[in-house]
Amino acid sequence: MKSVDYLICPRYYNSDYFCSDFSFVSLCIIFDKMDSNRDSIKGYLKYSMFAVQMGVTIYLGAFFGKKLDVMYPMEKKWFTMIFVLISVALSLFILLRQLKKEDSKKNKEK
Repeated sequence: MKSVDYLICPRYYNSDYFCSDFSFVSLCIIFDKMDSNRDSIKGYLKYSMFAVQMGVTIYLGAFFGKKLDVMYPMEKKWFTMIFVLISVALSLFILLRQLKKEDSKKNKEK
C-alpha cells in the first residue's frame, strides 16, 4: 500500500504514514490545488506591487513638484508638471527593467 501511495503522490509521501483508504489521495489533490493557488496569488501580488510602486513614484514626483511650486511661485505650475512627467518616465523605466528581469528568470528556468 505504501508504494501505491508513493506513486500517486510522491511529493507528500511520508514514510511513517500508512494509508488504508483514499484519504491520502484526496489530501494530495487538495495540496496540489493549494500550490497552484499559491503560485497564482504570488503572481497577483508581484504585479500589483508593480502598480503600487508606479503610483508611489508618480505621487512623490507630484508632491515634490508642488512643494517647489510653493517655494518658487510662477505663472504656471511648471515644477509639478516637470516632476510628474519625469516620475512617469522613471516609473515606466523601472517597470520595464523589472519585467525584463522576470522574463530572463523564466527563460533560465526553462
